[in-house]
Amino acid sequence: MFFISALMLVIPLAPLATVQAATTLSVKTTSTPSTATVGSPVSIAIQNQNTSGSSFTGLVDVEIYNASSQRVLQSFWDNQTIGANQTNIQTISWKPTTAGTYTIKQGIFTPGWSSVVSWNDAVGTITVTTAPAVQQANPTSPTISTQVDVWWPTANASVTGVQPFKALVTGRDINSYSMYWQVDGDRLNVMNNNFTGTPHKEVSVDLSGWNWKGSSPYVLNFVAKDANNQVIAQKQVSITIGNASVAASQPTTPAQTTSQQTTTQTTQTNSTPSTSGLFVDPANPARAQADQWASSRPTDAALMRKIADQPTSRWFGSWNGNITQDVQNYVGQAAAANATPVLVAYNIPQRDCGGYSAGGSSSPDGYKSWITSMANGIGNNKAIVVLEPDAISLTSCLSAGDTQTRYSLLSFAVNTFKSHPNVKVYIDAGHVNWISASDMANRLKQSGIDQADGFSLNVSNFYTTAENTTYGTQVSQLLGGKHFIVDTSRNGLGSNGEWCNPSGRALGNKPTLNTGNAIIDGFIWIKTPGESDGYGGGGPAAGQWWPDYALGLAQRASW
Repeated sequence: MFFISALMLVIPLAPLATVQAATTLSVKTTSTPSTATVGSPVSIAIQNQNTSGSSFTGLVDVEIYNASSQRVLQSFWDNQTIGANQTNIQTISWKPTTAGTYTIKQGIFTPGWSSVVSWNDAVGTITVTTAPAVQQANPTSPTISTQVDVWWPTANASVTGVQPFKALVTGRDINSYSMYWQVDGDRLNVMNNNFTGTPHKEVSVDLSGWNWKGSSPYVLNFVAKDANNQVIAQKQVSITIGNASVAASQPTTPAQTTSQQTTTQTTQTNSTPSTSGLFVDPANPARAQADQWASSRPTDAALMRKIADQPTSRWFGSWNGNITQDVQNYVGQAAAANATPVLVAYNIPQRDCGGYSAGGSSSPDGYKSWITSMANGIGNNKAIVVLEPDAISLTSCLSAGDTQTRYSLLSFAVNTFKSHPNVKVYIDAGHVNWISASDMANRLKQSGIDQADGFSLNVSNFYTTAENTTYGTQVSQLLGGKHFIVDTSRNGLGSNGEWCNPSGRALGNKPTLNTGNAIIDGFIWIKTPGESDGYGGGGPAAGQWWPDYALGLAQRASW
């Protein structure tokens, strides 16, 4: 839908013509390093000098842009006072993820971004280089031999008291591994393990208690990684329910893996609708695009159906003229399909701090009325509600009083939705690289997490499922074991440090409510793949359908 959040603050600059003439500020940089290294934090200090005879109070904004003029970092501080003939120094920490030359830009605004006092397009530059490669002690291309020790003869069985899988890596030690089963194209029972201390050559995995649904062949994917979390080898083992024979594929190197994934993409493009139990909207934009391309671009149309055939969320906000009726129609379609819809409530007052996804209800009372109307539209139907992406992560533009009001409104929303017996509610909790786990847990407590079913992570962002699992588990432990869901719509290749339509990304895990992790209730496509984050990367307005970007996500998917 419209105005979908991109999960990082975006503030459009006010016109440069509205300069406050009464105050003269000169902006210069101090202690800005000229070089940095990928992956190593760098501290940047910006000095603002007030050369006028009167004190000034306003907002200080610092931004970093790459060579393609894409913003990769923004920090700002409101209500900063710079005394007459005094200086103000702001320091930010940045961890570059990509080599290149970056430009630091800096501005001074009157409170609330209402007008520009000073803007500098080139405060300083930083050249980021890649750290020298660490020579591996045993660089021989590794291979993996596997052994399956037991067999489970029937579908819907649970294996107990056994250790059915072993892997032996030769040619190189491994520092971590990940593994998952696939059946009918869906990933099940994802497991990640990082070794501490001595790397391992042999891995034995106890899969006791895992449930094996369906009758299709299961494919076990085992991926070995080095100390830098880079894939060094992978192996697949296929097993068919009801047949004791085991067929092990040949070991592959990373280069061969790329080729095999490409082949898989070609042969599985005509995927069937999801069997996850989540609602697939027949009117989704990817399906319309695939239909449009069916004759003129059949290969691209087949790729587009990777998105079209998967369940995605429907976002609701102020653009819905009749929120009750619109919600009622949507959940009614899902109920008729015997599926569960995922709805996103996105109408909190002062939404997105004036960024690309600005908007929301005009008052707290208006928001309460809107939430009540949305909940009434759901009625007694089944639904999953993701509550207000970014709302508790992005409070920097709010006063202390408005922040508490926001927490109160979220608590009201949780209680209102939970008064309907078949609704599950997840309060959005940002992503792994935003708010510390302890701070996030505290914010969630003030927002009604005790009454909610859990929290959501990675909405509209790109961080890997493994990264969000680690972070989500930390937050969950601070909340007495609260469950969470993860947006996997575009995290198949992780984040490159950019948030607005970054290039080279891929679809992540298919949506499923069977995650193999007791505290993760679902991998859900909360952001619709192919809907723009904003104008970054040459994209259209936030929330608008961008078929070329959607196609790229599908092309680079690993399934």
